[in-house]
Amino acid sequence: MKIIDPSRIEKIEQLKQGEIAFPLIDYQFILPLNLPATTLLAAFTTISKNVPNDYLEDLNWNNNGDINWQNEMLQHLSGSIYKMINEYQNNETDELLTKIFIWIQLWGGNSGRSVFVRGQGWPNNFNINMYKNAVEQINNEDFQDALITLNNLYGVSTAFSTKHIHFWSNAVAPIYDSIIAAIIFGRKLVRPQEYQLYIHALDQLIDEINNDQITRSSIERNLFNWANTPLGLQWRNIRLGIM
Repeated sequence: MKIIDPSRIEKIEQLKQGEIAFPLIDYQFILPLNLPATTLLAAFTTISKNVPNDYLEDLNWNNNGDINWQNEMLQHLSGSIYKMINEYQNNETDELLTKIFIWIQLWGGNSGRSVFVRGQGWPNNFNINMYKNAVEQINNEDFQDALITLNNLYGVSTAFSTKHIHFWSNAVAPIYDSIIAAIIFGRKLVRPQEYQLYIHALDQLIDEINNDQITRSSIERNLFNWANTPLGLQWRNIRLGIM
């Protein structure tokens, strides 16, 4: 695992694909998720057409919301998901579990639409017993096994499976998507077998920084927000061989 100043282009260029490297940035602050663009509106349109209204009726939705509204809605969804998970721990109902799944998919954006519209569609693509099994694995911190279980749900892949793992673990486990794969491994595709390697690398970085306030998920959030800065875009392009 390497930590490299993102202004040192020659050092980034020397990295091989699959080699783990982190940019030397400030990881000490946990900032809200700040997206320059989001597909939240498109996700809601798709999901609302395919699931019963009961699952979404308590959302104060604005079909014409701008990017600021969407980023605020992401925060609202996130907080609501954690509240529902806490409620589920005290009262395990299939209806609430299904709602949590839907809201996490919505929070993740329109790239999570497959489970709702492809194959046999909703709800046939959703196996609630499989999801329950994944939740149990997450509660036991068997994150790699949970990833395999969730990836067996039709239309759910690693980028979204790790979103579910992230929420159900109360942010102990990080999200692993294509942006993180590009930054850390220099890969265009997300490989599920690298999730545990990513978690281990995060733990190494935490030890290196030696700050009790820094967590796996706070590092992931800072990386995600940094990814679309000029240095972040440059880093990603070099690692993917675009420059």
